[in-house]
Amino acid sequence: MRNAVSNSAGSIWDLQCPEGLDESGRCIGSPYEDTDPSPGPEPAPAADPIELTIYFPFNEAALSVTERQKLDEMLREISDKEVESILIEGHADRAGGDAFNQRLSLLRADAVRKYLMTGGVAREQIFIRGFGETAPARATIDGERDPLNRRTRIIVSFR
Repeated sequence: MRNAVSNSAGSIWDLQCPEGLDESGRCIGSPYEDTDPSPGPEPAPAADPIELTIYFPFNEAALSVTERQKLDEMLREISDKEVESILIEGHADRAGGDAFNQRLSLLRADAVRKYLMTGGVAREQIFIRGFGETAPARATIDGERDPLNRRTRIIVSFR
């Protein structure tokens, strides 16, 4: 016996390849020469992220009926997709102090998070961040009330 892996036909290393080997070392003419499995279908590409902006009244973190309707529409749109994460960025205008606006931006993001959870989104998929008055949609002077800056920006990413 020449090695431990052998039988009466010889070692597995002694298998013959009568037509020789190709460049990749496969036996030419073997019924097993193309043993690589087919790659199968391509996975479906992830859907493009969805972005939505929700606006708030001055000094409030409560969702209006109109903004809840926008969130309901978004929930319907994502219901048949595989959501990876939802990022909610809270913002405030420049009226009020920095600390107040930071807290208000977080309260706005949290109001949207809670609403999405009541619509069936898992808490683990939602991430919130408060920007206060540091990332305005429109630049204003300190103390100015601007409805475009009182908002949350929602970004939904898919697998």
